[in-house]
Amino acid sequence: MAIVDVSSRIHSVASRHLGIRVFEASYKFRSNAEKFRFLTACAEEFHHPVLNSYLHELCDVSAVIEYYQTPVESPDALYRLSERIGDDLPANLCIQTEPIRFNPNDTSFLKRTAFPGSSNVVSGLATSRRYKGFRAPAARRIGIGHEDRV
Repeated sequence: MAIVDVSSRIHSVASRHLGIRVFEASYKFRSNAEKFRFLTACAEEFHHPVLNSYLHELCDVSAVIEYYQTPVESPDALYRLSERIGDDLPANLCIQTEPIRFNPNDTSFLKRTAFPGSSNVVSGLATSRRYKGFRAPAARRIGIGHEDRV
């Protein structure tokens, strides 16, 4: 995305949501509600929301322009390496970025697990949407797990 494109797109968002007819990059937000409406509109325009850790830094429109001109990089080194190398890996090397999780109901994979008495717990909110966990039956559990403690 070109730098000019970011500036012009934010200008159009500012004219729609802030009522600025002459574009001023130094325009300061008058209230938190106005800032929220503007940043929400920018997030919809660019399909990229503002991270919470940057909200206090974005006091004017020029800071928002600078934020959206900054290239986005994945914080995970494994993903960056797999994207950079791509198909140039040797035949005997594979970078697996998505985990293979055991599911006893899956017919495409092995029916046995290396941990027969253990449940497969997904603890994060974002990961629980992508990966489904399962609870081992009570008769198969080896010890008292955290899910048994009520």
